[in-house]
Amino acid sequence: MNILLTQAISFPHLGITIKGLPASFQLSDSASLSISGILVGLAIILAYFIIRWQADVTNQDREMYIGLAVPVVFFSVVGARIFYILFSIDKVGDRPELMSILNGGMSWYGALFAGALTVFIYTKVKKLPLYKIFDTVSAGILAGQALGKWGDFFSRRNFGRYTDNLFAMRLSVEDVEQKNITSLMLAAAEKKGYTGYIQVHPLFLYESVAEIFLLIFILFYFRHKKFNGEIFLIYLTGYGLIRFLTEGLRVTSLKIWGTSVAVSQAISLVMAVTCISLLIVKRTDAEAKSKG
Repeated sequence: MNILLTQAISFPHLGITIKGLPASFQLSDSASLSISGILVGLAIILAYFIIRWQADVTNQDREMYIGLAVPVVFFSVVGARIFYILFSIDKVGDRPELMSILNGGMSWYGALFAGALTVFIYTKVKKLPLYKIFDTVSAGILAGQALGKWGDFFSRRNFGRYTDNLFAMRLSVEDVEQKNITSLMLAAAEKKGYTGYIQVHPLFLYESVAEIFLLIFILFYFRHKKFNGEIFLIYLTGYGLIRFLTEGLRVTSLKIWGTSVAVSQAISLVMAVTCISLLIVKRTDAEAKSKG
C-alpha cells in the first residue's frame, strides 16, 4: 500500500505549515482509499455512538437506533447523490461522468432530507415518537458533520474565495481542481509573491468550529428543552445560519436552474427562518400550557 502525499498546506498569518499531508492510500493499481472517505466513515461511527449515548441518557431503547441506523445511512447516501444530480442536470451534457457515482458529488441537504424522510416512515411503521427521536439524533448528526468537514481539508475541496484574513489558507495549485481557481486568486498570488499557490477561505474550518459550538450548546440545553422537537429545530436553525454564511464565500456550488442563486444558500435561509418561527410559536405555546 502506497501513501499518496500532496504539497504543503499553510496558514501564513498563523505561522502554520503542514507538509507531507496524505490525500489517499493507494491500495492497488485500480483502487485507492481517500482520507476524506475514511473521515466520512468515522463521522458516521461517531454520530452513532453519540446517538446511543443520548438514548441512554433519556432512557430510550438504544437497540431501536441500531435498526434505524442502517436504512437512514443507506437512503441518506442515495438522497445525497440524487440531489446532486438533480441540480447538475444542466451540466451532464458537457460532463457525462457526473452520472457515475464514482466521479460525481454528493449534497448534504439531499442526505438530510432523505434521512429525515426515512426516520419519518420508520417511526410511523414502528409507532415510535418522531420528534423525540429527531431530538435524540441531532447531537450525533452535528458531531459527525463537524468531523466529516475535515475531509475537505485533506482533499482540498469546497474552499472559499480569495482572502487575506487571519485564517487564510494557502494551497498548491497542483492539488486543486483547476476549475476552482479564480483569476483573483492567481492575481493575488502573483502580486504577493507566492506563485504556485492560492490563498483562500478555509470553509471547512469555519463550519467545523461553528458546528462544535452549536453542538456544545445543544448538549447543555438538551435537559432544558420545552417540547419534543425543539432540539432538532435548534440544530436546523443553527446549521442553516452557518451554511447560509459560508455558502456565500464558496467558489463553486450547485445553482438553482437558470439562476446564479446557490441551492444550499437558498435552502439554508428558508430553513433557518422557518425553524426560528416554529421555535417561537412552539415555545410560546409550551410556556402558556405550563402556566395554565
